[in-house]
Amino acid sequence: MNHKLDPQDSIKIIGIGNAYPPDNLGHLIAHQIEQKKLISAHLHPQFLYVHSPTPELFNIIDNSPTFYIDAMKSGQKPGSIHCLTLPQILCHQSSISSHEIGLIHSLKLIHSLKNEINTMAIFGIEVSEDSFLDDKYCINTANIIADEINLRSQSLNSRCFKK
Repeated sequence: MNHKLDPQDSIKIIGIGNAYPPDNLGHLIAHQIEQKKLISAHLHPQFLYVHSPTPELFNIIDNSPTFYIDAMKSGQKPGSIHCLTLPQILCHQSSISSHEIGLIHSLKLIHSLKNEINTMAIFGIEVSEDSFLDDKYCINTANIIADEINLRSQSLNSRCFKK
């Protein structure tokens, strides 16, 4: 069964993180995308902001195509952008989150309980405890991620992202 994006449907973009650097990066990038209106208007983007991947996510995840933006730690160069799709998330074994209970583990749990979520992608921005990512970096990253969201959303009429 394909999920088609009807004109009244919207995509969700969820910025994850608290108020303190570097964990606030998910919020900052999502906010940049929202404020600069970088997502195609016909996608009716709905922006949501949560402090941690659990339990807030359980209550807001539904069958809407959803993109997540979060700070991640995997040992790569700070500023690197990771992109994980639902199949990659479900088979991922290690934690690459900046949270105690990571986004990947939370989505696996929610997927097992709800049996159907429409995760399009997680965009994880690599951080370290001492990383400082300036405004220029945030703007550039917002543009890169928004372009990717727009591109991936174009395929909603022909691809299935459900279990």
